[in-house]
Amino acid sequence: MDDAERESRAAEDRRIAALASPLEVLLETLRNDIRTGDAIVNVLDRVADDELPQLAEAVVQHLPSESAKHLGGLLLQAPQLMAGHVDEVDEPMPFTWLEQFDEGERPPVALPAHHLVFEQRDVDYEPRFFPDEPVERWRAVPNPTWQPSTPAVGHVRVGGAAQGECSACGWPLQRVLDLADFPGVEEGVVPRALVACVNAPCMWSVQWFAHDGDQPRALPRVNDLPDYGMPTPDPVPELRAALHLTPARWQLQDWGGQQNLNRVGGHPSWIQDAWHPECPQCQRAMPFVAQLDGATEFVGAKGWSAWTEGLLYAYWCADCQISALTTQQT
Repeated sequence: MDDAERESRAAEDRRIAALASPLEVLLETLRNDIRTGDAIVNVLDRVADDELPQLAEAVVQHLPSESAKHLGGLLLQAPQLMAGHVDEVDEPMPFTWLEQFDEGERPPVALPAHHLVFEQRDVDYEPRFFPDEPVERWRAVPNPTWQPSTPAVGHVRVGGAAQGECSACGWPLQRVLDLADFPGVEEGVVPRALVACVNAPCMWSVQWFAHDGDQPRALPRVNDLPDYGMPTPDPVPELRAALHLTPARWQLQDWGGQQNLNRVGGHPSWIQDAWHPECPQCQRAMPFVAQLDGATEFVGAKGWSAWTEGLLYAYWCADCQISALTTQQT
């Protein structure tokens, strides 16, 4: 890119940044086929719910332009508006996440989606995937999924050490979530606590835990991967977080970007293929119960990035009182 092209791009960025609203930014992008890249993803999340139909109509009018393809996030945020245009906008994968199951089968999710929301003082909201962001005024504002409009329906504790040892490598277990204050625990809809061994070969295997006592107990297993002799990472800091019932717009979320991907219930944000482990006792596919984002940076601590570069997935067999944990990344 020569100096003239660089100045032209900078001028275009300044013009886009001066627009008054996220909807105006995206409509202008579509009209002029402006390739602002990841900035479009960031701005889309700020469009008001009642403006999504106008945006969806504009996207359809400009298919299959490059700018319209960048707005594939509409497939997730407003699937009812974009269902007929999957192939033109983006890959159809988001629709395969809504896994089908026959009548009488166990659903693939344990309960409706709830976002796990930390205190703003505990989480670093700085965007991670927008190095060429032209719309600077939205950079410092937490994504709407970090600022839910619904009231909290329960609270959880995150992080800290757990009781017991890993049955495969002998490392001490660490707490993932303590759900004791969340409705549904007494009925067995969710486990009282989720734990994990964070040794690398254990994180890349499926870990199972029996919930037949006061604390989860690691079930016997053998890792497929060798032990690399890594040092034990510090536990995720002990924090308190609220659970908010997830609005319809955020029921499905893609991996990456600025959205809050820490969830209990709902459909997972698969990084690779949709997959559910089989319960070691009843041999049935285990419903998904929670996911945690390795890119969530806690203030003064690495958080789950010490365990994975992707997402942690937890599953729950309520019939057998067994949980499982695994991870995916690119």
